[in-house]
Amino acid sequence: MSGTLLIVPDTFVNEAGGTLQVSGGSTLSLAATLFENHGAIELTSGGLLYTSGLGSAGLELTLGSSLLGEGTVSGNVTNSAGLLAPNAMTLSGDYVQAADGELVIGIGGLVQGLEYDFLDVSGTASLAGTLRLELEDGFLPSVTDSFVILEADGGLSGTFDELIGLGGSQWNVSYLPTQVVVAFEGISVPEPGSLGMGVIAILFFFGYRRAKRSA
Repeated sequence: MSGTLLIVPDTFVNEAGGTLQVSGGSTLSLAATLFENHGAIELTSGGLLYTSGLGSAGLELTLGSSLLGEGTVSGNVTNSAGLLAPNAMTLSGDYVQAADGELVIGIGGLVQGLEYDFLDVSGTASLAGTLRLELEDGFLPSVTDSFVILEADGGLSGTFDELIGLGGSQWNVSYLPTQVVVAFEGISVPEPGSLGMGVIAILFFFGYRRAKRSA
């Protein structure tokens, strides 16, 4: 089912744990005088989200809130303390990420927007906060592979304060005039002490399960 939903009350609250989902062929236009998002807004299969009715900051992602999926956001997004996890997302406006904001990018192959996540910003992008990178679907890049994860036609300013490579993945980040490019540098190997503790924990776990079966 497709259609357009326009939210224009004095106050609209998406509670924590709640999800506003905009699927392909559907449009959600946020024009509330006071819109509070404490949950998730998810775009699927090319859904369209309008945020221009929320003022100059557009949609604000606060602590506990998130914007995720694939589709188009028409208007600005300000990530003050929330989470942005695009699959293949186009932002027709400006993107601002503050010190407590987080951008999550999954990388499961070499094809932009299909096998690895991509944020396409038509305006400017101002960066700070955390960039979290995660390998997906068993994909292991070579050390020569690089990925354009963000492009801002209006230009970039700032840099991420922290880079987190999940699963021990190591990355280098380059900031070009209009692009953020990450290059894979390998997987970190746990130090012997940490590895030994991990082995002990695994042996303890399987010993515990064996004891439970025999009880």
